[in-house]
Amino acid sequence: MEFFKIRNDIPFMRHALAFNVVSLLTFLLAVFFLATKGLNFSIEFTGGTVMEVRYQQAADVESVRKAIAVVGYQDTQVQNFGTSRDSPASETR
Repeated sequence: MEFFKIRNDIPFMRHALAFNVVSLLTFLLAVFFLATKGLNFSIEFTGGTVMEVRYQQAADVESVRKAIAVVGYQDTQVQNFGTSRDSPASETR
């Protein structure tokens, strides 16, 4: 007695045209959006410097921000990274 009919062949080529059309449409959409919107470059590709500093005790983020501003760096981000002793990380562009 057989409950399920098990087929040994899978007819992939029957659907080859539909798969090729979907693949071509996806490729054309990718090229279109790449040409119109471009790539979204993050800090890794636009340049800049990331500096991570470790302190003996917890660092005061506000005092680090003020010290960086006094030196003259513009457009910086100072934030905690990891534990309070591993902070702050400073990023400049």
